[in-house]
Amino acid sequence: MSDLPTYIYPFILAVIAAVAGRVLGGPVREKSFPGWILYAVAIACVIIGFATMWLDEAA
Repeated sequence: MSDLPTYIYPFILAVIAAVAGRVLGGPVREKSFPGWILYAVAIACVIIGFATMWLDEAA
């Protein structure tokens, strides 16, 4: 796994958080607090992943 680019790791964490949010919280339209927290973590990881990918290309 060490040969993966650095910007891939937030995307992997985003997939794990989204799957965990789906399993623990059910569908997005249900009002489950742990699900919403995990979905927010997944969205934040995607944003961080895109920012890291952009900064990696700029360097």
